[in-house]
Amino acid sequence: MESSLAEALFLLVVAFGTTSALQAQLRHPCLGMVVDADGKPLAKAAVTLVWTPGSGRPGELDIVQTTTDTRGRFKADLVVSHAYSAWAKGPAGPDGTCLVSEVTDRAAPGVVIELAAWHRVGPRQLQCTGFEPWVIDGTLRLRWYCDGRHDLGVDLQPTPDGRAVLPPTPWATGMVALLDGEGRIQQLCRVNPETSEPVVNFLQPYESELHVVDAQNQPIAGAVVEQMLRQYGTSGDAVFRPFLGYRWRFAGTSDAMGRAPLRMVSDSPTPTGWLRIEAGGVCCYAVETRVSKAKELRVVMPPLQVQPGEVRGIREEEIAFAQLSTHAEFHADKGSHGLEMQLPLLVTQAGQLSIAPTPVTSPGSSLLMQLVPRREGVPRHLLLACNAEPADRLPSLDLGTLRSWHLRAVDANNNPLPGAAVKVIGTSKPRSILAVDSMELILDHGGRAELLLDESEWGIYATIGTEHALAFVDAGRNGGELMLRLEPLPTVRLRVIDANGKPVAHARIEVRGGSPHLERVAKETLKNELGGLIASTTARAARSGNDGMMIVPVQDWARVTLKAQVHAGDLVSESFELASGDDVVEVLVR
Repeated sequence: MESSLAEALFLLVVAFGTTSALQAQLRHPCLGMVVDADGKPLAKAAVTLVWTPGSGRPGELDIVQTTTDTRGRFKADLVVSHAYSAWAKGPAGPDGTCLVSEVTDRAAPGVVIELAAWHRVGPRQLQCTGFEPWVIDGTLRLRWYCDGRHDLGVDLQPTPDGRAVLPPTPWATGMVALLDGEGRIQQLCRVNPETSEPVVNFLQPYESELHVVDAQNQPIAGAVVEQMLRQYGTSGDAVFRPFLGYRWRFAGTSDAMGRAPLRMVSDSPTPTGWLRIEAGGVCCYAVETRVSKAKELRVVMPPLQVQPGEVRGIREEEIAFAQLSTHAEFHADKGSHGLEMQLPLLVTQAGQLSIAPTPVTSPGSSLLMQLVPRREGVPRHLLLACNAEPADRLPSLDLGTLRSWHLRAVDANNNPLPGAAVKVIGTSKPRSILAVDSMELILDHGGRAELLLDESEWGIYATIGTEHALAFVDAGRNGGELMLRLEPLPTVRLRVIDANGKPVAHARIEVRGGSPHLERVAKETLKNELGGLIASTTARAARSGNDGMMIVPVQDWARVTLKAQVHAGDLVSESFELASGDDVVEVLVR
């Protein structure tokens, strides 16, 4: 069973990892080493590196696989400006078990990483329940995502009573997907790595009905309705979330009368679910609240004919990816609902800009674009802040009229910092830090990026998790060189011990707290807001060594109270306040 799954996984990599668009983009090596629990090099370990654009973001899934040499070293050629998730799996032993690492989201071109294969795992017996109402043709179909955030999946071979074998996979939260007869995801259930014999219970369906009409109240046939499936608890160790945490499932299609009988899924007695309805190239959104079964949910599809835009100044040696960052709103009986969205745009080499499907009407949309060189050069990133363009009109612009900032990130000794995460934030409007007038990017193998910005004021934040810096470019200021010298975050040193006073290796930390999202009205406010945002994320990559010592970075920009717990397998510490200092803090896990 394991060998067939491995073969299917290999075929999946071949299918997704060799497209012409991916091959055409500039790549640069990421170097690394795989070690075992004693810190010794692990030879012949299979290393997987994955980049997933996420729901609605432009780009293509990229999977790179390689094997370590006799000294545990590996090299992987990755697309510049992408942060990959990486993990390692050692050779299988006589008992079928193997060493696996956790997943890091900080692999990137020019970066050197270490993957510690601390965990020994084997095939696991999975038991599924609650799937019977979803099996229409008598065949149960399951798919396993070893890291539930990525689209790297392999189909399982379940028995009729819902049992299947999960292959040895990285120490990460996985997802078991229940598929319909067309291979579309219907439900997702989490599987924790600590569970030796996982049991997943698929939720029962309920019936709902949607009436889809046009602006003249005429029924629309063939409208495809999808329901959002959220994913929780899969944040990883990146400072910024690298992709969206939800997928969409097929729920039904409207008939000749415009009525769409839906099979819905919910984990709440009075569910609230986002619906996406697409018909004739037009896409709109609604909220299904199930407050009253007698009340009909009705959606009017807008008669939008999108006017394409144009981007002048794309170079011949560049590949352009673009998206609209926007916000969908729906007003229901008990208030309004909002959904942040990233909608991919189609960009031709000549600069023609179009979209399918059309966006919903929103308070404002920002245009984001990434221009990746095919061979050599520095990637360019464009952000055009929220505008008042109608939903049926895409912007037209000339890249030559925008301010160009040549961004570099360096450490205290002026060494470049490849793979640093950067957040660019518009400060001209009093809106949340998570609003649409912002973008996140990864610096290339030389710690560089070129930013194309409009005349607004922008804040530019860069971090590698243990060091960070913030700079501002004033409104109207001409472009030029912009160097961010990152400074180390303060740290706290923890010594993790068990009930017998012995050091505990491989422990991790979970942090709770941080400031609320503030309304940006000044540069200092933005700095505090960033401090609160990163307060609970910079510690995710910290692990204790064999001596039990763990060094945890702690932000010092915002006045927040951080509560932390240390986890080591089934052992957990009491909650304690996390604050930087020179003394070693002893933490007991039991």
